[in-house]
Amino acid sequence: MNILFVKPPIQLPKVFAHYPMFSNIGMLTNAALARARGHEVSVIDAFFMTPRLNYRPIDGTLFHVGAEVADMEAEMRRRQADVVVIVITMFSDVYKLRETYVKELAQAARRAHPEAHIMAADCYVCGMNYFPYDPKKLMRQVQKGPAAPKAEPKS
Repeated sequence: MNILFVKPPIQLPKVFAHYPMFSNIGMLTNAALARARGHEVSVIDAFFMTPRLNYRPIDGTLFHVGAEVADMEAEMRRRQADVVVIVITMFSDVYKLRETYVKELAQAARRAHPEAHIMAADCYVCGMNYFPYDPKKLMRQVQKGPAAPKAEPKS
């Protein structure tokens, strides 16, 4: 089975107290476990897709950190996937989907891999803030309707 793990870009306020660059540890651990069980595994991490981290203002209080969703969708199209795992970290508060890119990436994954199983997976690390949620409800929310528009990068 081909499993594609996709870690979304994030939105951060000007001041924050956590370490987003290490939020991929849980994803990488799960990818390694899947590979050890014989699956073909690939990873798309919004922070490490390009040589330099993409960081841009969204508005006066929030900043986009990581690859653009369109670039991630293009990369997903280049990979094989029977299962696409949208990685949920402490920066993906599923109760505030409009402040995340979870919905946009789930929809991009569906466009890139129409026959694949699309799932969200908790990939939290250590004691970082954990937000318990109902995964079935989350998937219903991310699969309905178009995603809320996000501010586009300024040219």
